[in-house]
Amino acid sequence: MGRKRIGVILSEAESYYQERLLKGVMTKAFQLDYDVLIFTSFVKESFLKAVSVGEMQIYDAINYDKLDGVIVLADTLKMPGLFDKICRDIDEKCHVPVVFIDGSYKDYESIYTRDEKPFMQLTEHLIEVHGCRKILFLSGPLETATTCERLAGYKRALEKHGIEYDPDFVCFDGGFWYDKAAEVANNIIYGRRKKPDAIVCCGDYMAIGVVHEYQKNGLSVPEDMIVAGYDAIDEAIHCVPAITSCSPPIFETGVNAVMTIEARIKGVELQGIIEDGGKVEIGASCGCHEDYSYTKRDLLSSQNKMNYHDFLDSSMTDIMACSKDPDDLMARIQYFLYLIIGQKRYYLCLNEDCLGEHEIVGEISAVPKEYTEDMVLYIRNVDGKSRTLHDPFELKEIFPDLDEERESPCAFFITPVHFIDRCYGYAVLSYGDEIKTIDITYRNWTNHVSNALESMRIQNSIANLAVRDAMTGVYSRIGIEKNIQFVIDRMSDPKNKAFIAVCDLDCLKKINDNFGHNCGDIAIKAIADAVLASTKNHEICARVGGDEFVVIGCNDYNDNYPERFSARVNDRLRVYNRFAGNEFEVSVSIGGICKHITDIHELEDMFTQADKIMYASKLERHKNRK
Repeated sequence: MGRKRIGVILSEAESYYQERLLKGVMTKAFQLDYDVLIFTSFVKESFLKAVSVGEMQIYDAINYDKLDGVIVLADTLKMPGLFDKICRDIDEKCHVPVVFIDGSYKDYESIYTRDEKPFMQLTEHLIEVHGCRKILFLSGPLETATTCERLAGYKRALEKHGIEYDPDFVCFDGGFWYDKAAEVANNIIYGRRKKPDAIVCCGDYMAIGVVHEYQKNGLSVPEDMIVAGYDAIDEAIHCVPAITSCSPPIFETGVNAVMTIEARIKGVELQGIIEDGGKVEIGASCGCHEDYSYTKRDLLSSQNKMNYHDFLDSSMTDIMACSKDPDDLMARIQYFLYLIIGQKRYYLCLNEDCLGEHEIVGEISAVPKEYTEDMVLYIRNVDGKSRTLHDPFELKEIFPDLDEERESPCAFFITPVHFIDRCYGYAVLSYGDEIKTIDITYRNWTNHVSNALESMRIQNSIANLAVRDAMTGVYSRIGIEKNIQFVIDRMSDPKNKAFIAVCDLDCLKKINDNFGHNCGDIAIKAIADAVLASTKNHEICARVGGDEFVVIGCNDYNDNYPERFSARVNDRLRVYNRFAGNEFEVSVSIGGICKHITDIHELEDMFTQADKIMYASKLERHKNRK
């Protein structure tokens, strides 16, 4: 029996709230010997719909049959339609315990971050330390669970200190954002609302909005108004003055979610839920001297990030842009893995043929906007041992090493690899059993990889213009010359036989004369599609004349392979003629030969023989039509 797994679904894992919660999830999951699979986009919201399409694709990599429990961070799934999509997928595909955090859906279990006690402590700080009695509670709509929890904490603090609750000092117009809170502050400044001793906000964004509005009007915080926020986000630290805030018990919420999943899996009563948590963080917006352990908490990591950003924005981009081919690019990506400090495993999983090596000339894009059923593992880096691969695996596996035995539980971050809405695939990153989450450096690093993949696709597409026929997209004569070495290399294996088929469109002149040259072009394209779709085993398909195509291959063929190939082409043309709605019928004469050869020059003799067989077939078909 393998180790159980918990899947976590969220957006923007590198943000402070998500980071703290994930650390709680990982800490408890590792204690209980669970692996954690974290499916996350890099952004919560995007102004570009096409970018959202690329980001949201990562949630199609979730195979619920591989999970024993699921945690959904509902409040982070902000992209249009994303929360509804996740809920639909859970309804249709998920048969294991599910817990929603800070959100709800149907009768699934929900856990909300316990804000009442921390908000009470924050309000008490304003009362006890700064002597405030008239404190404005500023929030978004009352209907939200977070508002209700925090309002309850506010009321408890007033009651504990004998302060009468005054509805005039409760405002639900803050909108949880800068602009609405600024409007409320403006009303206070200009006397349209009662002036309080302090403003305690349900979120740091509102507190920042209040501070900026006071400063915009020539006033100061905390001299003219004491302000406090909630959530202790990075923006609150960087505000001037730093916002006095409160770190909610996010870590504890993550722990509680895992404990809930564990209880439901085992079918036992849920016990040991953490009730406490949270901490008042002292900035300068209340009048206190700021606590540097709070306001400088990200100084070291910020410096590290800046150092790596400088490098990422120069050398990594330039070096990867010089890649000669996909294998060279993968080697360069592997080299830059050293920038991801602490990583123990990295897998780059891409869609089939996503780099344009087999792109058909004239198509808008060879890159799908969804994952292919068969993915390709291009890079596998485990404990510093890295290999460039081209190993196929099924999408439902998520990644090839998922089911392997490991000594200790691990967390795996599964993130999208895309360029705008071009879906290249996804990456899997693990720090092993270290309690650590991805950061903005990894996000930027992955963006560089995505840009390099797009550059390689364009490079291959341009190269294809020289080796492919513009009308049909199959190889030209130059394409044969560029790719024939693959056939030659396989001739040395005594098991292999060379195969050549010459395919010639029937009655092209008649179609052109009776229906026009546009219809003749349609017939040529139909033949090209049928012949190309009938190839196997890396066979080369090329247009060598106006209506003539050749297929060349070398493999472990049976003697009847030419007949089987012809049958595949004709079967496809029968289907085409049935549904195309043309006034003419498309047919082809084929001559094929298969034999063991050891010299490239023997291919020319095979071509001559195949051409004669094709011509004899064409004469026979012509007689039958009379």
